[in-house]
Parts: sequence; structure tokens; C-alpha cells
Amino acid sequence: MAKNLQPGDTVILADGVWRDTDLLLRGTGKIGQPIKLTAQTPGKVILSGQSQLRLAGSYLEVSNLVFRDGWAPGSEVVSFRASSKEWATHSDRLRVRPARPRPAAVVQPQGSQGPR
Repeated sequence: MAKNLQPGDTVILADGVWRDTDLLLRGTGKIGQPIKLTAQTPGKVILSGQSQLRLAGSYLEVSNLVFRDGWAPGSEVVSFRASSKEWATHSDRLRVRPARPRPAAVVQPQGSQGPR
């Protein structure tokens, strides 16, 4: 992810499926100037496979991401820490969701294993 994020910065993830991705949002925002991570289009960034989201720093916000067809590589899909010594504080604005069950009309991409 981007380095040297400043208060008020926004990181925008491109639409698509992000498979086996370890996202780390690290930075120090301020009251009224959080550092944000969001999807290019709400609901169109899919984290799948062994993907995880970790937050470290303060005043961090995450929105519009979807977790689907995956599992955590560790014990958590979303962590408010990068390590046992680096935590996220004042970062309670987290808007991510697991995908809803797919309707029967949706077809898996060729070669896809489907949910595990």
C-alpha cells in the first residue's frame, strides 16, 4: 500500500478481485482528517482467498470492501494491529462486509473452486 500517508489522504483500491492479498493500512490521521481506504466503486472490490486487512496507526477509516470466497491466513480476516506492538487506535469506522450468498444464476469463473 502507499507509503508515507498523511492526514486526509485516501487510498482507492481498483475494482476487481484481490485474491490472497495482505492489505496493511498504516498511518496517523487526525480528528477530522482520517486516512481512508476505500473501493473505487462501492462493493466492487472483492477480497478473496487468503486475504486479510490489517490496520495500524490512528484515525483510520475503511469502507466499501467485500470479503468473499476466502478464509483468514491467520486467526483474523480484519485486524486492528500490524503486530503485537503496533495497534490501531481511534479507528472504529470500518465498513466492510462478507458477500451475501450468490443467487443461483451467478456462474463461477472457469477453473474456480468456489467457496471453501
